[in-house]
Amino acid sequence: MHAQSPPRRTVLSAHTARSFFLRVVLATILATAVVVGSIYLPEPDQMVMLRQTVVVMLTSDDPKKRSQGTGTIVWSGKGYSFVLTNDHVIDTNRHGVVVVVYKYDAIGRLERERYLRATLVRSSPDLDLALLRLEEELPHVATLAQASPPVFTPVYSIGGQIGFRPLVTKGEIAQASDVGGGMFLLSAPIMPGSSGGAYYARRGGRFELVGVPTRLIVYRRQYVPHLGLGLSIEAVGGFLADCQREELNQMGIAAFAKN
Repeated sequence: MHAQSPPRRTVLSAHTARSFFLRVVLATILATAVVVGSIYLPEPDQMVMLRQTVVVMLTSDDPKKRSQGTGTIVWSGKGYSFVLTNDHVIDTNRHGVVVVVYKYDAIGRLERERYLRATLVRSSPDLDLALLRLEEELPHVATLAQASPPVFTPVYSIGGQIGFRPLVTKGEIAQASDVGGGMFLLSAPIMPGSSGGAYYARRGGRFELVGVPTRLIVYRRQYVPHLGLGLSIEAVGGFLADCQREELNQMGIAAFAKN
């Protein structure tokens, strides 16, 4: 009779065990992010409205020379709309900026896009902010927050990444920063072309503008897409207050929309 072989035991190598453990951890993190993120997820109509407050900035009529950034509509009335963006977005062509305005249907599908000429009202290279005027009233306007939310607040970044219409990404305020004054670090992914867009956070039942995407993080000459620097609403509010006291006061514009 042949001796019965002992039962075979499966032995995982250290590498296989480590890979399995990392996959379990990653799956747990992703599942948690989906559950937690769903708590703060805007309703479809809110998301459509937020996207329509953001426009794409084109700095040339010539596609071969065109650079792209983003802007946010911060006031509309009396036959005008005002768009906030970064100064570096329009730095190459301050008097030839074209703004692309988008209209979406109820579920976010593009219905049409229009191209409007913009006039520079005021700029601040130190703050890296600029305000432009459109000769038309647009229906969707960002509401400015009174103050920056605390660290770890969920935020939505909306920006026109180069080659795309405005996209929405989600993250949180990772760290307040003194770099450049009034800036903070966010984990909402941004890419080239997002500059001048919008950071929104929920307050009660609505979403408020809490900052402006301004700088990408670069490591070893590579973009770090899941991190970015944004200008706080305090910096934005100070700039808009200066615009209001000087240029806009002459047009009878009293204040920008705040909660």
